[in-house]
Amino acid sequence: MPHALVVSLALLAIVALPVVIWVTSPGRRLEREFGAAAPFAGTQYDCLIRGLSYADGGTICAVGGSADGLSLTKPMARRSSAWVTRLRPDELDRPVLIPWDRLRISRSTLLARWFMRFDLPELRIHFIVPLEVARQVLTDAGRTIPD
Repeated sequence: MPHALVVSLALLAIVALPVVIWVTSPGRRLEREFGAAAPFAGTQYDCLIRGLSYADGGTICAVGGSADGLSLTKPMARRSSAWVTRLRPDELDRPVLIPWDRLRISRSTLLARWFMRFDLPELRIHFIVPLEVARQVLTDAGRTIPD
């Protein structure tokens, strides 16, 4: 291969890879599928959720529950209109409301801590929420807490 072609392909990969990762991240897919038109009106709890980004140091979210579904939003303290914060792949840009009938909920452990695991089988997305927060959200929504 000519040297110029190799350099061009390398530059294309350097530019395209972050865009592909940003567009296909689990959080972005949730926003496309379950984006809510209005902010969640119920009680929300700020916590670190794991599973919504590929570089999973976790995503800080406000989590809430109602009869309609599970709500995920960016916490009030982190909401900003600055374009730089909108491009972070590990944060949600808009509210998400996932209907309960689309979720499978189970208990899970990670590093000897208990979590509640929320699965969306048809999208092949799962994320975990700290057990204490998940219990509050499920109680607020009138849902049963899995064993």
